[in-house]
Amino acid sequence: MLTIRKFIFIWAFFFLPTILVGQKSTFLNKDLKKIDSIQYMKKCGTFNRKCYAIKMDDYDTLVNVTYQRYHFGKLNNLQLQRIIKELDAKDVTKTYIVHYIDALLDYNGYVNRQKKCYQKRINDSINFKNENPDYPKYFYCKSVLPKSQKDILKEDIKLRQILKKYQKKYRKYNTEIVHYYYSGNTGLFPSINWIKDNNKVFKNLLFKYYNQYSYAIIKPDGEYFLFESSINPKQLNKLIKNQNWKKYKDDLKRSELKNKPVGFFNVEHAHTPI
Repeated sequence: MLTIRKFIFIWAFFFLPTILVGQKSTFLNKDLKKIDSIQYMKKCGTFNRKCYAIKMDDYDTLVNVTYQRYHFGKLNNLQLQRIIKELDAKDVTKTYIVHYIDALLDYNGYVNRQKKCYQKRINDSINFKNENPDYPKYFYCKSVLPKSQKDILKEDIKLRQILKKYQKKYRKYNTEIVHYYYSGNTGLFPSINWIKDNNKVFKNLLFKYYNQYSYAIIKPDGEYFLFESSINPKQLNKLIKNQNWKKYKDDLKRSELKNKPVGFFNVEHAHTPI
């Protein structure tokens, strides 16, 4: 399966040398087609879009992509059976919350990444801000030094308590939380029972593009909702408790049309707790 990151690197290798003479950024829409910076900026300002900047290996080129934040869909019967088989689901009436990560890091990998980012981010941010004063958001990695293993273990204890709380809570609604990853190492937070997506079932069916969505709620009939970590516990509860999502789908369409959050999506603070 060609992930969006792989596609971009291949695309950039062949085309950037010819189209980026004299410029340091290029822009793609959600279909990975080249657009100009004005179109890109407009899309970044719309409700159901997030903007993602990938820094190329030469550290002089940014490939900027727009993604959807939310998406409702439905699996066909064959796709649903593949999901059920992958989950080893004994109870096919269950709803599943799938937490998905494309690339996990162990502690050493985390430390190396943070140190590298910290060293480069300060100068990069200053230069980027000077060169792109109107750019709405630039995020490559957090410009903070890595935490100690002791601090990571403290966070892991808190995480264990949170997971236990939410597993118990959603079990009442015949809902189970599972954690899958595509590649990497599971050692950073041992409290999470990570399962490797060896057969690429979730990658191929739901999480096709690198780092686009973090969660999927999958109902027994195959209906699903994809989102990043940007809904709050009350919204999550509504999706779990209510089998009819028509209102939420309509609210998403209205939010896109009005370019502002409407109904279900009109919340001040949104952050998924699990």
